[in-house]
Amino acid sequence: MNKINELELEELENEQSIGHKETRENSQKRKRVKQIFKWVLLSIGIAALIVAIFGGYKLYKVMYANKYTDGAVESKSESEQLDYYVEPTNSPEPEIKAGMMPKDEWHQDKVIHTMHLMTHQKIIADTKWGAVEMTPERVAVLYKYVQDTDKNDFEHKDTLLAILEKWKAGNFSSVDDDHNILWGLHDGTKGEATGIFTKEQERDFVERVF
Repeated sequence: MNKINELELEELENEQSIGHKETRENSQKRKRVKQIFKWVLLSIGIAALIVAIFGGYKLYKVMYANKYTDGAVESKSESEQLDYYVEPTNSPEPEIKAGMMPKDEWHQDKVIHTMHLMTHQKIIADTKWGAVEMTPERVAVLYKYVQDTDKNDFEHKDTLLAILEKWKAGNFSSVDDDHNILWGLHDGTKGEATGIFTKEQERDFVERVF
């Protein structure tokens, strides 16, 4: 009889041990699920914060840019098209593929318009519509393209080349005059350049617009 009681007691203890073990395992599983849930929520929160910060920054650039931007917003189409015709190389001078630019698209008016938008990062004006960041590579693309055009297709070829030659050499001492020439070729009525940005003003414009 004692042996039977001992066996029953042993079975009971085993069952209790198994029960405690299952309870611990279930508790650990619940903890792991809670931890995973917390990490998921944290990740979503961080992602949402990043989106909010980035979106807010972009909105700030457009809506609350300081007086130097004068409402200008980047014209991505011209910028991306010009960058496409720059072939990065190991040499200091990039290879320019301006010969590939479609002449029916890059007609004289578009070149003048793009150059006009480039000047906006360097000049003071009451009003500016659009802007294309002026980089040495983009200037080189336009210079090579205009240089290779037929003068019959580009009535103002000499004027455009003279401006681009200065820019290519890093000379922007008369970029306000350059703007007004380009602006005048498009019969501009508002937004005449009245001066040239300081380096700090130009840096501010670039940071806010591009």
